[in-house]
This record gives sequence, C-alpha cells and structure tokens, in this order.
Amino acid sequence: TKVFNPVHYRMISRLTAEATLIYQKVRVANEIRVSTPEDARERTKLQKDALELCKSLTSDIMISKGLFHLRMRKVIFWNKYVERLETMIKAWMESDRKGYNSKWQNWDVG
Repeated sequence: TKVFNPVHYRMISRLTAEATLIYQKVRVANEIRVSTPEDARERTKLQKDALELCKSLTSDIMISKGLFHLRMRKVIFWNKYVERLETMIKAWMESDRKGYNSKWQNWDVG
C-alpha cells in the first residue's frame, strides 16, 4: 500500500488552486465591458494578476518535478501549456492597450 504523503497533497492542492485562480482572473477580466478608464484599469489588473499566477504555476511545476519524480517530458508538456496561456494573455493585453489608446488619448494603466 502507498503511504499518504501530506507534502504531495499540499503541492497538488497548490497547483490546482493556482490553475483555478488563473482561470477565474481571466474569466472575470473578460466579462468586464470596458467603458471607462476605471473599467480598463480593473481589467488590466486582473490580466496582470493572471500573468503573475502563471509565473508561480511554472515555478511550482518545476518544484513538482523533483517532488513527484516527474519526467522532464511531462514538465515540458505542462510548461508549454502555461507558456501558451501567458502568450495569449499578453497579446490580449496589448490589443486592449491599443484599443484604450485610441479611445482615451495618453491612456495610462495607472
């Protein structure tokens, strides 16, 4: 029988929580219909929060490699998903920034 390892459980819970938070931040940001600079700031903040969580998730995936004795192939697989997500969020933010600049001269995220 396998022995329950609380460290493994905590790490799995952490990975799951980070992935869930990324999803929630992105979804809430996407639901904001930007009509004022304040809306834009809130949306941008949520996008930045999601990017920070992506960095944290990438670090935790690397920690999990040693903890769970994952093969590098699996680590690369999961890190690529996080990387693609980061790329999409950054492109979304850049698209928003251009739109905000055309809407409000000298747009500043704050």
